[in-house]
Amino acid sequence: MDSIQNKIRYRKVWVSIDETTDVCGRSVAHFIIGILSTDKDECKSFLINTKHLQVANSTNIARFFEDTVNMLTLHVIDINDILLIITDAAPYMIKSVKALNVLYSMMMHLTCLA
Repeated sequence: MDSIQNKIRYRKVWVSIDETTDVCGRSVAHFIIGILSTDKDECKSFLINTKHLQVANSTNIARFFEDTVNMLTLHVIDINDILLIITDAAPYMIKSVKALNVLYSMMMHLTCLA
């Protein structure tokens, strides 16, 4: 984790949150972060956090996002450096990002159709 934190320290970043179901039928959320750069060698992404969720809803996704960002913001990134969030188009994802935009006003939401 220290190596990842050193790579993303004070950089403009994008994040992706995805929720899926494991083989036991439990909801699992993943938080991926990547560096926004024009340099191909710097454009790396990292899986930062994975968590089993009791229920996949907007509240739990927003809390998962906040917990993960709080883990990273200790001298690593500023909340204004998160410029893009990518999620699927599930209604609970859209709702959670709208709520997060109150605090993360620089963050643009992009939904993926895949």
